[in-house]
Amino acid sequence: MEEKVPKIKTGGREWKHPPGQFVKVNFDAAYDGNLRQSAVGIVARDSEGNSLLSFIEIHHQVASAFATEAIACQTTTQIGMNMQWPNIIIEGMHYQS
Repeated sequence: MEEKVPKIKTGGREWKHPPGQFVKVNFDAAYDGNLRQSAVGIVARDSEGNSLLSFIEIHHQVASAFATEAIACQTTTQIGMNMQWPNIIIEGMHYQS
């Protein structure tokens, strides 16, 4: 029997499952320079594509888009540590226009 690989679309891109016993935590962030606000979204999935965690957070008085990405990465790393998953892959969403 052929193993089925989960195919999950995220913003037009296909999500790739982590190997074996790994948990993959994806994060994305958006920045509004006029309001100096950012939003962070985080989703963790196991190797079968099952959602283990989802998280959103709004931040105020954020200086830049770069700071937004740094906040998102830091928050994702902290959540991964708090969940005590032994094998974790952290991946940010990077869009190019």
